[in-house]
Amino acid sequence: MTAAWQGPSGPKLRLLPTRILADEVRSRAPQSEQVLLGVNEKALAPVGIDVTREPHLLVFGDGQSGKSNLLRAYMREVMRKYGPEQAQLFIVDYRRAHLGEFPDEWVSEYCTTADQTADVIEGVTDFLATRLPGPDVTPDQLRSRSWWTGREAFIIVDDYELVATSQGNPVASVAPLLAQAADIGMHVAIARRAGGAGRSYDPLVTALRDLAQPGVVLAGDPGEGALVGNVRAVPAKPGRGQLVTRAGTEVIQVSWSPSAHDSTG
Repeated sequence: MTAAWQGPSGPKLRLLPTRILADEVRSRAPQSEQVLLGVNEKALAPVGIDVTREPHLLVFGDGQSGKSNLLRAYMREVMRKYGPEQAQLFIVDYRRAHLGEFPDEWVSEYCTTADQTADVIEGVTDFLATRLPGPDVTPDQLRSRSWWTGREAFIIVDDYELVATSQGNPVASVAPLLAQAADIGMHVAIARRAGGAGRSYDPLVTALRDLAQPGVVLAGDPGEGALVGNVRAVPAKPGRGQLVTRAGTEVIQVSWSPSAHDSTG
């Protein structure tokens, strides 16, 4: 069949790369206001999320799937989009995978134990609760979010299954504020293992799912069932995942953001 064809050859199939540097993704969308996460399979075009409208992010994946790399890329994108006087990172990282990755002026708190995490997150959420709009806030102020001033708070939780245990959940205080997070400048990004996620009930993860917040499902066992929307994990290369948003689902390759620890995540 190919030998008999006399017409022009078709275009070469463009394959999703197994690794793409975050700098290259940014160079393809230099003016983007989104937090860029990688490139999609359909057009090899940059993809991301609008954290002003969809403030949270859920990430599922098994070991070496790229969870920590995704959070690292996400936090570096926050740094690109905001200045340290506009946003601060509150990092919960029991394995210390992100220790020393970010300049001190960006990291308000770096938590590695349950007691420290509970104190920090309760303090942050108590403060953010003071931003909740009262009855005197006008519709114009609600639209422009101008009744308060201050920094955005990005609460990042890696290895969530180590944080939320049968002994308690030191980040649980964010749950009552999730629905109004866009109004008060709160953002929560959680990464956890896919293994066991489909069979466990966690109020915080359930709340994020119910709010239809964006999610990335990296490599894992399909037998865990649907993890974000109706999307199941599948075996995949590191960084290959399914980005689930209200607009739909697309296969992506997550940006590679090199780590001082040289870990895939």
